[in-house]
Amino acid sequence: MEVRMAGSRDMEEVYRLTYRAYSDAGYCEHKPNGKLRHYPQLDEINETYVLIAIKDGLVVGTVSLTVDGPNMLHVDEDFPREVHAIRCAMCRAGEKLAGCWRIVTDPASRYQLKIIRLLLSEVSSLAYELGVDSVLATFHPKHERFYQRIVGFHTIARGESRSVGGQGAVLMRINRSPRWLCIGEKNMEG
Repeated sequence: MEVRMAGSRDMEEVYRLTYRAYSDAGYCEHKPNGKLRHYPQLDEINETYVLIAIKDGLVVGTVSLTVDGPNMLHVDEDFPREVHAIRCAMCRAGEKLAGCWRIVTDPASRYQLKIIRLLLSEVSSLAYELGVDSVLATFHPKHERFYQRIVGFHTIARGESRSVGGQGAVLMRINRSPRWLCIGEKNMEG
């Protein structure tokens, strides 16, 4: 399995994979085109990096990282007050903020944690290389403990996500640390 940066030709498969994963989890309604672009304003900007995991020639997972800038972050949509406070504090400290989003695997492979481990390892390395000091993400509450325990995120706030039909959401944050680069080394089988 390989993880690489998605090219423009890969994005249609990213949207199809996102739809399959979100539909399977009950996070979105049926779409006749079988694609989901829930933050389209972020997909085509220079601050967004889309990684894909490929196995046997098929895209089996994806994760996106957006460095904060004029287009802001995906988390601004659901947690504007909390993100504004974090952004202001980081700006005063001269630190760089990013958002990690669209962490999905093929529903047929969802229990193959190797895909998630590889994606999280690569995106954490990318964030480190880009000089990111803190990453924000939103997750369905049922995934909160996983991202706390395995990745080291901590919960900032709870609310609802408009991008997935009003499902519950938790805003989570991880700060740059030595653990950041060890995500891929964690035993995620348990």
